[in-house]
Amino acid sequence: MVYNAKQRINTAINNDNLSVETIRNGLFVGNTHGLAYARRAMELEEVNNRITALETAVNDLKSDNNNLKSDNNDLKSDNNDLKSDNKLLHERINELELSTKGFSTLRSRFISTYKRDKLGNATDADYRIIGEGNSWAHTGNALRDAELYGAPGGRMDFGTYESLYGLHPGVVTMITYSPIIRVLNQHATVIASSRSTGTPRFYQLFAEFIAALKESDFASGFLQDKPTKATAAYWSFLNCIKQEVDISKPT
Repeated sequence: MVYNAKQRINTAINNDNLSVETIRNGLFVGNTHGLAYARRAMELEEVNNRITALETAVNDLKSDNNNLKSDNNDLKSDNNDLKSDNKLLHERINELELSTKGFSTLRSRFISTYKRDKLGNATDADYRIIGEGNSWAHTGNALRDAELYGAPGGRMDFGTYESLYGLHPGVVTMITYSPIIRVLNQHATVIASSRSTGTPRFYQLFAEFIAALKESDFASGFLQDKPTKATAAYWSFLNCIKQEVDISKPT
């Protein structure tokens, strides 16, 4: 067996043209076919290295892309939070402006009433001011009325406030979501009015709204976020007003 191997080697040396070639900084000795195989092996190794490098680069790009998506989602979330905060701020400003206007109207009504009842020289403008003042005086304002109970020496008839607005004034002062205040004001306006009469269903739907609020721990956003029991109760109450509130004509 050793003899046959030697013979084959000698035959290859004597019959084949051997060459010495440097391939990829390595010295190789062989015939044409052998050197070709060596070159291909080295080329294959280089291709594999390039593939590995490309795969690493692709993975890096995927990781960077995922990070960008995550950052983008965070930016969208922050933007939505800013929009929500901005909306609530504008709603709060509108409420304060309306309250200021209402206070000014009431004080102007006081002067015009004096002109009408004591001086006897009220003008058409005075009667218009008195009418506007009466509207403000007989309209619910849960936030401003709640403040009457917080200061030292303030009102103590908490049960009266709760019968008007359905909640304790201490709770109402912590509410910042305008739709909730809107329902409380509407209920108080009807129940305190000498001209408006609510049906039993009107008061039942209001009670259901208050119950839904308490169940949700007074969560805000129920008109923008996923609908909740408070969402359904809110619309049920507001939509019933036209049918469930009777407004008599002034005599």
